[in-house]
Amino acid sequence: MKKYFLGLIVIMVTVSMLFGFVDCAKETPAEYFDHYYDPNREGIVITGFSNKADILSVVIPKRINKHPVTCIGEKAFRFQNFKSITIPNTVIEIGNDAFYLCKSLASITIPDSVTKIGKGAFFGCESLNDVIIPESVTEIGWGAFSNCTSLTSITIPDSVTVIGSYAFSGCKNLTNVSIPNRVEAIYVGTFESCSLSNITIPNSVTAIGAEAFKNCFFLRNVTIPDTVTDIYTRAFSGCTSLKNVTIPDSVKHIASDAFEGTGVKLPERFN
Repeated sequence: MKKYFLGLIVIMVTVSMLFGFVDCAKETPAEYFDHYYDPNREGIVITGFSNKADILSVVIPKRINKHPVTCIGEKAFRFQNFKSITIPNTVIEIGNDAFYLCKSLASITIPDSVTKIGKGAFFGCESLNDVIIPESVTEIGWGAFSNCTSLTSITIPDSVTVIGSYAFSGCKNLTNVSIPNRVEAIYVGTFESCSLSNITIPNSVTAIGAEAFKNCFFLRNVTIPDTVTDIYTRAFSGCTSLKNVTIPDSVKHIASDAFEGTGVKLPERFN
């Protein structure tokens, strides 16, 4: 009899856990989302969110009114206070400022259907600590993850060809990043004020933009390939731990203040 009751308890607990899991993954009701159908995107664009029940974990539905959700629109979730969000694998684009200043957002699932992350998409999401960008993404917009102050690492796949200006600026705890080998330029302020200690610039890059790594105080090692021809103003200024960098012969232009505040001395040909 004891074994019977014990078995019954185990079954009840298992079922309870199972239904709890299913409930956690349940799509958030469609009526919580402002939206419209866009024939050019062949689906629904989410334009706003009304958190009627103060939901902490949002699951965007795959379909609304029988149409697939294909875009998270501009400013759709800005200033929201939820902690996690799951984006369905029908979404192709995350729009500009989509999650702007969602300060409590700590976890996000980006599916491998997304090809573009818009300008300022996750700007100021200060609780976000880890992001995996899928291999479907080709473009990371201007300031997309700027001021994500809890972000410690990010995986950028080789599919990405454009990382916009200030994309990761102000990510003061970002210690590790790998720049994909299809990126042709490091734009203005892309990694400004990050905590990177080592950076390898891939041989696809031809230019390092103004203030690209400005005030990366812990940056000690930089590898610049012989494909780079231009290093612009204050690109590495304020990188106080940077003492020595080999400037390849391929560099034809380098701003006089590119390494201001570091121990790096420019080759004689630039003096």
